[in-house]
Amino acid sequence: MTAKTVAERQRTLRQARTAAGLVRLELWAHPADHAALKAEAAKMARRRAKPAQATRVPPAR
Repeated sequence: MTAKTVAERQRTLRQARTAAGLVRLELWAHPADHAALKAEAAKMARRRAKPAQATRVPPAR
């Protein structure tokens, strides 16, 4: 068995991400914004991973 080429590994990775419902996004940003953008993306991913919370109903008076 031979090792996969870089192109084959990338194809497999892209197919797995597409199957997971992800889309590729290329974004040009100022270097100073890089950390904040990555942190916000991680925060959004964590929120998406949480199970849907039931809507809170206020108590009757």
